[in-house]
Amino acid sequence: MSHPSVIVPLAQLSRGAHARIETLLLDTQEKKRLLMLGLRTGMVIRLRMGPDGRGAVLESAGTTIALGREWLDKIQVHPLATPVVAP
Repeated sequence: MSHPSVIVPLAQLSRGAHARIETLLLDTQEKKRLLMLGLRTGMVIRLRMGPDGRGAVLESAGTTIALGREWLDKIQVHPLATPVVAP
């Protein structure tokens, strides 16, 4: 039996949580900015710090990225019970 995927805003994750980016609810310019930072749909991230009133710090594939609070509700993620290691 399969379970429906749970998709939540990045703002709802807890520190240390792992998740896969599913959807970016952003306009074209905002998407370009995140792509330039290396964030894209399908990638697995770990929440290193936050979320709090100032934002959050993410880690993915050895890269650390700080995001302001205004981005956290616009990035939709699928929380992962255990980290997924990229091949």
